[in-house]
Amino acid sequence: MTPTFASGRVITFLLAVILLNLTYPITTQQTIFTLLYPILYTLVLGTGIYTVAVRFRRFVIASILAAFTAVLMLIWVLNPSDPLPTLAGLNALVLFQAYLLAVLLEYVFSARSVNRDVLIAAITIYVLIADIFTPFYMSIEIISQQTIGQPAFILAATPEVPVQWQNLIYYSFVTLTTLGYGDVLPVSLWAQAFVSMEAVIGVLYIAILIGRLVGLYTQERISHVV
Repeated sequence: MTPTFASGRVITFLLAVILLNLTYPITTQQTIFTLLYPILYTLVLGTGIYTVAVRFRRFVIASILAAFTAVLMLIWVLNPSDPLPTLAGLNALVLFQAYLLAVLLEYVFSARSVNRDVLIAAITIYVLIADIFTPFYMSIEIISQQTIGQPAFILAATPEVPVQWQNLIYYSFVTLTTLGYGDVLPVSLWAQAFVSMEAVIGVLYIAILIGRLVGLYTQERISHVV
């Protein structure tokens, strides 16, 4: 069987995603450092393609989705006040991340033994889940504002201040891990529905993943004994 990944490729994508998630606060400052963020986004797209490039078909699909995402996000950056390019860019990002997530899930749950790449892929999946829900939340917020003139999410301390992308990145990770600080609140029914789904996925993924990894480890030990 053709391998899903070349050894060591998964960690490049994970590192790029972690860097992106750790540096998003710089986008709130109008300085030259904000240029770092689109560079890191480009790095995420590139390492995502690199991760699945072992199989030509997956390389082509990932490349097309990455190019589509890059173009739409550029249009979004050039027209930040127009909701249509924003929604298009957000949904393109969801498609790209969802494709990589599907490939990673297949890799982790079809593995026959536990190794470094399997563990790194499992961690990457967890981070990607939060990253995928972030543009969903932003899309819900934009649609809610455009259709009924009401926010889908509010900041508990300052409800009059509009929720920004940066708030929703943080909120998605807090929801996935079920921390529930209460400083960002979903107030629309659609927002609450997706938030509930993410919280359930976060809990179930950990439980299923641990069961899968323990099963692989036990199977491997038994095969060595026999």
